[in-house]
Amino acid sequence: AATGTPAIAIRTAENQRVNLEGLSESGSLTWVGDSSDTDLEAKVVCELKRLTGDATRRAMMSRAGQALVDGLGAMRVAEAICELRTKTQV
Repeated sequence: AATGTPAIAIRTAENQRVNLEGLSESGSLTWVGDSSDTDLEAKVVCELKRLTGDATRRAMMSRAGQALVDGLGAMRVAEAICELRTKTQV
């Protein structure tokens, strides 16, 4: 999302449902189905064709993803770890 790359998502575990629903509703990705779907390949191929033929939709997905995240999450985690380490050394 931070790089603005439109995505096609496949759910592989139940605990991914909430994230996929939210990201799909935001417009940053298309959730095509679950890994156990018997027609998953057809769904992926269909969505790839739709996306490759729709530059406007890809641009919208790109903007939607970048609006959700800033790409600095790893830095914030590292800073939090350093802060915790500093507090435990005092």
